[in-house]
Amino acid sequence: MTCRHTQSLLEDYVDQELTKSQCDEIDAHLAVCDICQEKFHQAIKLKETLSSIETVDPGQNYWDETTQIILARTAQSDMISNVEKIHIEQYRSAKISFVRSAVSFVVAIFVLGSAVFFGSMKNNQQSATEIKTEIILSAEILEHLNNVNEIIFTKNEQARLTRGMFLLGTPGMLGRSALISDLLTLKE
Repeated sequence: MTCRHTQSLLEDYVDQELTKSQCDEIDAHLAVCDICQEKFHQAIKLKETLSSIETVDPGQNYWDETTQIILARTAQSDMISNVEKIHIEQYRSAKISFVRSAVSFVVAIFVLGSAVFFGSMKNNQQSATEIKTEIILSAEILEHLNNVNEIIFTKNEQARLTRGMFLLGTPGMLGRSALISDLLTLKE
């Protein structure tokens, strides 16, 4: 047992609050260590001095008044008012964040509604010959599968499907741009 460990247990040893095995270890250490013996004798003298001092009972009124003073100080302390302030600030910040979220939602609905409204009011009447963009048509795959001799997809359609799937799919390890050059060079 080290001196530091023994000295940390000396007060408990003097008060006889240790187990038998701990007491035996301290006894063995005190037999060989002069420094710890001196600390042990000082602890015994301190205990004897403190036990010889007469304590005066202040009376029941002292304890009642002290309890009331302690309760009054803790109930009226700045710490409680600080805790209340923190709760009020948290409530205000939660209220402000809710208001911000609600305003953002209303603005988003307004923008979406106005886009739909103005888009539907725009005069978009064009003839089929004036449309310059591609129109994607869909057909059931069963129509193509019924005719065994028919090629389901031409090379041109396969290239378009590959480009579309590439743009709609998730990026791979190298990202979407890794295969763009290969897709653009596909012969249609």
